[in-house]
Amino acid sequence: MPQIPQSPDPADYVMPFGKWKGLTLDEIAETSDGLRWLDWAAGEFDVTSEAGQQIRSFVANPAIVREIIEAIAEQRKNQRQDVDGWEPKDWSWLKKRQ
Repeated sequence: MPQIPQSPDPADYVMPFGKWKGLTLDEIAETSDGLRWLDWAAGEFDVTSEAGQQIRSFVANPAIVREIIEAIAEQRKNQRQDVDGWEPKDWSWLKKRQ
């Protein structure tokens, strides 16, 4: 696999496309949504692309790994809270109309 020259610091790599176009990886990592996206992109982007290599280098940082784990845990906690408050809809009115 050809090595693509990387930025001296992957945190300074500027995304050239997509939702995060124009932002550095460090700026993307400032939000939980951005951290989860970086986690996804590290596994999905082509390893021979510059973006793929830069993202993988960035998320290999143990501090970033901790932040990603926290962002995913926060999302799962919020999802569980949504489910805990779920109640089935009352469709009894429909039966009365028949």
